[in-house]
Amino acid sequence: MATLWEQLRAKPWLTGTTGEGETMLWSILAIALLLAAWGAWHGLRSREKKQDLAP
Repeated sequence: MATLWEQLRAKPWLTGTTGEGETMLWSILAIALLLAAWGAWHGLRSREKKQDLAP
């Protein structure tokens, strides 16, 4: 039974068709992590602004 990593590497649409597939996968993961961090920061910031406006 193949591991999850081997299954992911076997998908050319996810990792690219060249040997640089892992780089593409890591860049996708990095972008997703950055978006998640920005979303969390933005959500906390907007909640603080709402509390400042409250009487």
